[in-house]
Amino acid sequence: MNANNTATRMGHLQTALTQGDAATVNMAAHAIKGASMAFGANTFSALCSTLESLGQAGDLAGAAVIFPQAQAEYERVCVELPAMLTGMLP
Repeated sequence: MNANNTATRMGHLQTALTQGDAATVNMAAHAIKGASMAFGANTFSALCSTLESLGQAGDLAGAAVIFPQAQAEYERVCVELPAMLTGMLP
């Protein structure tokens, strides 16, 4: 999970929510979901999956409720991921 790309995409997601752009919520959440899943950030990935589904359904009110949870989990992952990756190295 590239922290810079994910941070940019999280910003796009937040902007899309503010602007009422369900298609961008769907696309940004989908991209973040895949990257986070690859690094084992399962809770974050699940929240992004929910955001993706809500964006696809056009449920921006529901997505606005989930986004703060996703943001908090993203911040937690950013803190914990370096230590996890270091532990994986030989």
